[in-house]
Amino acid sequence: MMYRFLTLVWIFQVFFFHTHAQTNELSAISFRDFEIPNSPIVDSTSHAVVILEKGRSDIQVDESERELRVIHRYGVRIKILDKEGFDQANYVIPLYKIGNKFETVSEVKGYIHYIDGKIHTVEMDKGAVFHEKVNEFVNLSKFTLPNIAENCIIDIVYEIM
Repeated sequence: MMYRFLTLVWIFQVFFFHTHAQTNELSAISFRDFEIPNSPIVDSTSHAVVILEKGRSDIQVDESERELRVIHRYGVRIKILDKEGFDQANYVIPLYKIGNKFETVSEVKGYIHYIDGKIHTVEMDKGAVFHEKVNEFVNLSKFTLPNIAENCIIDIVYEIM
């Protein structure tokens, strides 16, 4: 009797409660993100610091092509400490050939956050991403976030399928 009850409870939860795992969205930017504390974790000679990095992979069934697709979502927040850290704004996403298809990148978004009493956010232009073929197995998607300054924070979010 108890076994049937627990089975019914489990079936109810599976079909009627929609639970969600963590999402890829980066948390909202705050004034705390601009303050890097003196810490043994942060190297004093660093030019940039990764504040937050999140990733998630999901499997999607494509019944029309009878295949499984793996979707990788990635997001990173980087604080630029000085001019030598500006190279963090030049971003490269490698895309590999799997079978007879290349991975594709989509939902590429880049944000630059500045502070001067309040937080200002500038979004990267959608046309800023360009593609380069390296060889028959690797392509690159590249972009550069514009107008980087010392003590700014950059957010980069994208999806590979």
